[in-house]
Amino acid sequence: MNSKVIFSGDTSINVVFENVVSEKISNQVLSIAKLVERQHINGLVDIIPAYREVTFVFDSLVIDIASFKHFLEKQL
Repeated sequence: MNSKVIFSGDTSINVVFENVVSEKISNQVLSIAKLVERQHINGLVDIIPAYREVTFVFDSLVIDIASFKHFLEKQL
């Protein structure tokens, strides 16, 4: 699975997959979104899946962004 975790602003981070529209990529997007949602992470404000990426919006006063990025990388 080719993916990377990148910062997309002060209060959001993206998990980005290959630039291909496919059922496999779609399933990966939905899988990571659901996995994180099931964690009920305090300070996670929104999860926004798209065709090849997932944006996680968070409260930067609640979530340690470095730890959250590391958590996402481990899940991939």
